[in-house]
Amino acid sequence: MTELLILTLGGLFAYYLWDSQGAKEQATRLARAACQQRHLQFLDFSVETLSTKLVKGHGGQPQWQRHYQFDFHVGGTLGDERYGGTLTLVGRRMERLHFDPHPMPDENIQYVDRPGRCMRR
Repeated sequence: MTELLILTLGGLFAYYLWDSQGAKEQATRLARAACQQRHLQFLDFSVETLSTKLVKGHGGQPQWQRHYQFDFHVGGTLGDERYGGTLTLVGRRMERLHFDPHPMPDENIQYVDRPGRCMRR
């Protein structure tokens, strides 16, 4: 009986580790896509798990809620400033995404100086 309990707990722990790795990969994909959409440079290998807890998910079923932190860089800025962001997953679904305050990236956007004339900053 004790062996069965140990095997069951070991199997549950292995499943949790496997599921956590998959959720972290999903968080990395989502953070990278969000940075790309905002013209920010996602810093690889910067996704870090902040917390994990069991919550009622969609449909009332228990799911893992995981909070992640990631880093990004704003292209065109001086220095090597790293900025942070956070991402919350419930199951594999993104619930919250937050970027810390940062300067806007310079993407060679044309600004109107006066009618008929554009300039680049």
